[in-house]
Amino acid sequence: MMGVGAVPGPESQGDPLELLRSRQPAPRSADAQPCRSECHKLLALVDALTSARPAFAPAFSDWHQQANDLLGSQDLETLAGEARLEDMALALRRIWLGLAHSFADRPMKSPPHLEDVALPFSKDLTNYVYERVLSPSRLEERCQKRYPPVAGWESRFCLFSSAMGALTNLLQVLPRFLSAKGETPRWDSFIGYYETERLLRLHDQRGVYCRRYRKHDGLLERVASGKTDILLVEPSMYDWDQTVLDPGLLVQAILERPLDRPLALILDTSLLGPAFRMEDLLRALERSCPLLAIELRSGLKLDQEGLELSNVGIVRLFTREGAANGIFATQRWLRHMNSARKIFGHALSLDEMAILDLPWFSDPQRLDNYAAQVFSNNARLAAALSHADSLFARIAHPSLTGQAEWQWAQSPFVIAHLQDVEDRQDNRNLLESVIYHEAKRRGLTVYLGSSFGFRHHRFEIVLPEGYERPDGSSRGFLKIAMGHREGPSCDGFIQLLCEISAHGDFQALRQRYPDLGPLRPK
Repeated sequence: MMGVGAVPGPESQGDPLELLRSRQPAPRSADAQPCRSECHKLLALVDALTSARPAFAPAFSDWHQQANDLLGSQDLETLAGEARLEDMALALRRIWLGLAHSFADRPMKSPPHLEDVALPFSKDLTNYVYERVLSPSRLEERCQKRYPPVAGWESRFCLFSSAMGALTNLLQVLPRFLSAKGETPRWDSFIGYYETERLLRLHDQRGVYCRRYRKHDGLLERVASGKTDILLVEPSMYDWDQTVLDPGLLVQAILERPLDRPLALILDTSLLGPAFRMEDLLRALERSCPLLAIELRSGLKLDQEGLELSNVGIVRLFTREGAANGIFATQRWLRHMNSARKIFGHALSLDEMAILDLPWFSDPQRLDNYAAQVFSNNARLAAALSHADSLFARIAHPSLTGQAEWQWAQSPFVIAHLQDVEDRQDNRNLLESVIYHEAKRRGLTVYLGSSFGFRHHRFEIVLPEGYERPDGSSRGFLKIAMGHREGPSCDGFIQLLCEISAHGDFQALRQRYPDLGPLRPK
């Protein structure tokens, strides 16, 4: 399976970094009927469910009829037709959640011994003593089978109740097994996500101090020298500059590292999904020091066709083949991760396991196809806003940076920075109100909301921690998360944002909308 922007591996001889170079994001589809295509995609999701288990067909019979009626509608490619598509997607979600809940509601949280527990599609669960220690082995086995092996490496999947739960486990397990001469391992990070920052600060208070870097300077020198034992990286950083770690510099630093200095490399790829190709990175690191490579991501959005069905943290552990007795032995790490998962209560609940027991969860080709359109829509918006006469100081997106040639230069959202002198609460309130009211007036399927990767499109004003001015006042950013769906709302939302951007300043915007008040009155 080729990933988003991936370059074929076998033909890439010579420079291993060529594996990590990227084509530009997939161009906008030439499909003249994007809403029809979207309807067929939703039908395919339902057909996969009902084909795998025909007993589910009656639950979807009305939905199926409505979807076919919509396909025959004359207004399918209009904003009204697209709004009906959004309703169909949400109805699909509700029906499946109801079916999945029915399986999880039957057994007790601590069922009688020898009682098998059924899931919608997998084999029955056995040895279910109580829920907190329930292992999602069926789902992990499915992931293992669907993802091809990487030559020279052993890999195993571990699923958690969330990506933050998975990272908490790693914070507990890794330092215990990477001590050098009884010293606390040295932990460095290149991350921007505010919740990860908070988690690291909590662990700082317990003696597991982590140095945080927001730029390459200093960090990669420590990695190359062997001073770093554990490295936590967001390849495409969840910050407000959309910072991309240069893969070439990271690979060079690890290859220069002393061969007697093992490294645990954790990569949080929540923003990238399949655009991050772990196998390409590992091929480039074939001759490096002893390495434990861990890919970690939230599987809530891109992995679930934008339906946001259940929280899940997806972890894939990579160790070199033949390291059965070494510090990075695969089974050893898997055993410790599974044990910590039970102790901390970070396993998937039975309800979450039933929800994720879908024929198309963990299907890499579906993930690839879904994420490609999300990235394409956001890159398209970034390009449009970067060329507009701007209300904004600048537009942040990886495709607009000097790292645009790399696979990691993708993001499921775009950040618009305000002019510093105009970055005030009253102006931010006005901007939020204008976007919201114009989207509603024009009939766009656009929501005021957080996160990313949905089928629809979202926006919000964010006031993040750590970005305050010297006087303590908040800095704000406009975050736009274009979703998977093409069609009139995608086109209309980009046009709307460009029109707003064309106002020279907030005074001009206020003159245009003198009667709009804040959406959240005090």
